[in-house]
Amino acid sequence: MAKSNQYTIVSELSQVKLIAGYFRDFCKQQKIPENSVNLLELALVEAVNNIIIHAYDEKPGFQIFAEFTWLNSEIHIELTDSGKPFTKIEPDNKTHNSIDSLPEGKWGIDLIESIVDSVTRTRTNGNNQLILHKKI
Repeated sequence: MAKSNQYTIVSELSQVKLIAGYFRDFCKQQKIPENSVNLLELALVEAVNNIIIHAYDEKPGFQIFAEFTWLNSEIHIELTDSGKPFTKIEPDNKTHNSIDSLPEGKWGIDLIESIVDSVTRTRTNGNNQLILHKKI
């Protein structure tokens, strides 16, 4: 049987820690292995940060809806917001001589995609929906 919890936070960076805590509690209840939880929490935090920074332009007070679902050893993280539509900004492809010369931004989506099995993005009636899926 599917286990699912829903949460709502507002578009403030201080709320990211709150949603991460909700996620950890949910995973603990489902007995998801800690190493998987750590990576999935990283993907969740990056996704929520992106919503706050890019979809809402760091403007506070807008809602972000989160739903975590566990079914058949698979986790789904669904995030919904009413911010600007998603656009992927590619990191530059210049050669970098060291890690210190890498640009700071534009790596989040690639990080998320490297952690989860699939990423689905839709936009319907002015709402963005991001679903992260991972088989554990």
